[in-house]
Amino acid sequence: MGETIYPVPSAWAADALVDDAAYRAMYRQSVEQPDAFWRDQAKCIDWMRPFTRVKETSFDEGDFGIAWFSDGTLNLSANALDRHLAERGDAIAILWEPDDPADAHRAISYRELHADVCRFANLLKAQGVRRGERVTIYLPMVPEAAVAMLACTRIGAIHSIVFAGFSPDALAGRITDCDSRIVLTADEGLRGGKHVPLKANVDEALAHCPGVERVADEVSLRFPEARTAIVTSDTLWSPAKAAEFVEAVEDGLVDIIIGTQLVTKGYHFPNLTLVGVVDADLGLDGGDLRAAERTFQQIAQVAGRAGRGVKPGEVLIQTRVPDAPVMAALVANDREGFYAAEAAARKFAGAPPYGRFAALVISSEDIEVARGVAQRLGEKPPVADGLAIYGPAPAPLAMLRGRHRFRLLLHAPRSFDLQGAIRDWISRIDWPTKVRLAIDIDPYSFV
Repeated sequence: MGETIYPVPSAWAADALVDDAAYRAMYRQSVEQPDAFWRDQAKCIDWMRPFTRVKETSFDEGDFGIAWFSDGTLNLSANALDRHLAERGDAIAILWEPDDPADAHRAISYRELHADVCRFANLLKAQGVRRGERVTIYLPMVPEAAVAMLACTRIGAIHSIVFAGFSPDALAGRITDCDSRIVLTADEGLRGGKHVPLKANVDEALAHCPGVERVADEVSLRFPEARTAIVTSDTLWSPAKAAEFVEAVEDGLVDIIIGTQLVTKGYHFPNLTLVGVVDADLGLDGGDLRAAERTFQQIAQVAGRAGRGVKPGEVLIQTRVPDAPVMAALVANDREGFYAAEAAARKFAGAPPYGRFAALVISSEDIEVARGVAQRLGEKPPVADGLAIYGPAPAPLAMLRGRHRFRLLLHAPRSFDLQGAIRDWISRIDWPTKVRLAIDIDPYSFV
């Protein structure tokens, strides 16, 4: 497959902020003097509290860590908007084209966008959104989506963007994964002339989300007189808040505790006699090899909160798969039996630690290029006793950050030189510059 190179027009080159010589000099400095290079680059943005440290990295297994500008503080929204107001406030920040080209476009200046973002940020604060809280954004491609993102960054909230074409099930999974209690959406979206019922999708998704707020709503309807405490990372965000919660429970001021995994361990309440686990099998979904083990540990921990005093305790588990080995082991309180069965299942399947897996993900912005490379790789596989190769096939996340992804899976005996085989394998084909290869040895998850 050939590549076409389009020369840069001379007028563009003359107006460029960085020419070829300057680029090469900058690249050379980034390699030879990375701290100095990134210190200079960081001066291009505004800092609320200037940094003194550029980067702190350690790749030692016992002290692994990567940090950039760790003692500095900045705000993304302020850098995107506020710094432009004085001299470029009336310049166009967003030029939005509608789904139908015949409809009117919108030109939004920095000053107008700044005002919209500030209003939206105040709205989020009025709804109780605080720094560090997760907000799900499920909006069509409209300027308000950018406003919502910038409003979140302005107040320090973490935003999770979900593509507005995703189904209610896909949306529910993403809301659950990031433990979000706020979803920003619209009545509907328009994509290619097709109406997408966004609000209806959100309503359906929330009906399947096991969020504590949904449980709290149900509790308030069934037990209107009960005094409840919601325990999440958003409500117990400091040692003082945690101590306040413990004191309220010990003083008998709380009848029902509704919480996330934050309440599964570490608390001792002698008068707590009943524990209920909602959607106990939620963690079993997906491709995590440790799913059963993690589910067992977490439910066993929260079950241990009941009956810690002289009063007997009871534990109720809600599950869609009561016959699953992990659920049977939990009901029987058979820890040793569960781990023996889990080890036997892994040994039978040749899963770690009894075997080895590897995932190769080929990605490109061009789907045909990615597919072609994956197919060529699949046509020249390594051959060895006990080695099995599956694929290529579209990855579970077939599209990620604008790149099409195809995956091959390798399964080998424990003693097999997996890395050596992969090195030899990938050297057998030519790799276009547009293609990226990600290799995950013994992955925890197949998603």
